[in-house]
Amino acid sequence: MGPSSIQAPAAELDVLACPGARERLVLPSCDRQKLTPPHREDPVNIAARTRARWLVFLASGFIVALLMHTVDHCMPAQAAAAPPPTKKPAEKPKQFEGNKPEPVSQTKDGSLTLPASKCEVFGKTLGYMKEDRALGYWNSADDRAAWTLDVAKPGKFEVWFEWSCADDSAGNTFLLEIGKNQVKGKVPSTKKWEKHEKAKFGEIDVPAGKSRLEISAVGKITEALYDLREVRLVPVKK
Repeated sequence: MGPSSIQAPAAELDVLACPGARERLVLPSCDRQKLTPPHREDPVNIAARTRARWLVFLASGFIVALLMHTVDHCMPAQAAAAPPPTKKPAEKPKQFEGNKPEPVSQTKDGSLTLPASKCEVFGKTLGYMKEDRALGYWNSADDRAAWTLDVAKPGKFEVWFEWSCADDSAGNTFLLEIGKNQVKGKVPSTKKWEKHEKAKFGEIDVPAGKSRLEISAVGKITEALYDLREVRLVPVKK
């Protein structure tokens, strides 16, 4: 019998037909019955596991959505964007008989005379007293008087008051302002309200063109600041 007629056992042929069979041992044909096919999972179990995974996925999504809904309701609502600030309307001056606010211009000597009759009056209690031609009842912290200046020759000016003040009101502090320039001082007594005096209270720089001179009180007022009949600005002599 020639080599081509020799037949290997069936088990050996099967093994030799597989890749790498030359490196394996040939099993006897009697052991083939002991080999079992690879394990295949039951399709029912696969379907059950797939359903379980979907249920977990859906439950997770529901929990996340519930948490987000809870957070949205627990957190305070975001405040709406604040509207742009509105410009506060200009305060209107009080009106009194005999008081007619108007700009004050320089005289030939360069001075400016600011009578109480030409100022703007503001505040809770301040008023213009026609019979006395003066500002009176200067009792409130928000009381103030303002004049509009029209200056052709700017420079440094002396500040003069014509005022009256009783002894029990003396010592209050006044503040006179023209822009950022200021004069501050104590109001001395003139013995009684009916007696007016004139005196210099300081010096201040006055700019060219139109500007605003304001007088107000500083701190708490005892009784009244003063009765003010006139403010006079006199150019400082060089």
